[in-house]
Amino acid sequence: MTRTILLSCILSALASTQTMASTSQYSSECHPEILEQADITNEDAAQFTVDKEGHTAEVAGVICDGTLIAAFDMLDNHPNLKKIVFLDVGGSVDDETNLKLATLFHSKKLHTHVSSKWNQTNEFGEVIKGGVASGGTDLFLSGHKRTVDKGAYLGVHSWSNDEYEGADLPKTHSEHKPYIRFYKLIGLPLPEDFYFFTLEAATAEGMHYMTQDELETYQVITE
Repeated sequence: MTRTILLSCILSALASTQTMASTSQYSSECHPEILEQADITNEDAAQFTVDKEGHTAEVAGVICDGTLIAAFDMLDNHPNLKKIVFLDVGGSVDDETNLKLATLFHSKKLHTHVSSKWNQTNEFGEVIKGGVASGGTDLFLSGHKRTVDKGAYLGVHSWSNDEYEGADLPKTHSEHKPYIRFYKLIGLPLPEDFYFFTLEAATAEGMHYMTQDELETYQVITE
């Protein structure tokens, strides 16, 4: 019996080692000032995990300045990467980096996919984990092919500054233009329609999770 248990432990350890060796991880190292302002740690920041074939990467965490470096390292080491699976990317604490990251993903013609694997709600039915939201949604939209699991969370809301929200401005206001330009840059079929939908869907403090009909109406998903 003792030898059987010992053999089982050895085999389990070997299997664990092989699993660790079969994936590659790329973690974001955020600037300390950004971490302090956002009240997060590097453990909360986005991390990419690439499968052993080097074709698919899963990502979870908040996008920060260091996420772009992590993504470049990942793509340099895995030139055949085709797909990014979003497990839980609730936003960005660095919009400039998020724009650069989205541009990078789009230039690589990646397939982006939102998973429902980490979906979690609280006792009131409010989403607390899983899917994408805010800047995470923008990053997902950079994919040439965009798919979602049934029931996956994809959250949108209005932007804001210290004085007002995007929804408070007339549609002809110049401050809308950079956002619309971004959606055009990443090839979203209905950039203006989708953008103004996000402003009206929820306030900056809230979050609206898109329905299947909305995903199809605004061509957020490609199939």
